[in-house]
Amino acid sequence: MTVLISCSSCSYERNRHVEDVVRAAEVRFRTQLNERKFHEIYEGADVQFRQRISEAEAIRQFEDVVNQLGQVDTSASVFIDETVGKAIRRRMNLGEIVPYSSLLGGVSAIGVEDSSWMVTNDEARLADFHYKFLCKKPCTIAFGQK
Repeated sequence: MTVLISCSSCSYERNRHVEDVVRAAEVRFRTQLNERKFHEIYEGADVQFRQRISEAEAIRQFEDVVNQLGQVDTSASVFIDETVGKAIRRRMNLGEIVPYSSLLGGVSAIGVEDSSWMVTNDEARLADFHYKFLCKKPCTIAFGQK
């Protein structure tokens, strides 16, 4: 029983640490968007992201976000849901992929960000990024209604 509680506590602490690492990376990403440092975002992204998308295409996506939203809110909330796969990858010292989805609020509009972060050695690198425009402000968003 003590071992189980101890392992659960370690997992909880590790998840909180990974959340902090990803949150800091997301805040840095949003700050770089606001500063239009698109090349730096691309260069700092995970190698798999850079292999999947050209720098020119990534920069077009980042420009679309800023052009549609204006300055974006740099706050971020990250919550880790523990899975067996994550625990195995962590034990094998492989990178941990952390999905992130959030409303991305800008000065003039709201969008949705779906991204993921590759976390290795206490560092998070952008692994995937998708953005969808929702509405110009002021706008009303209804969830679960037909």
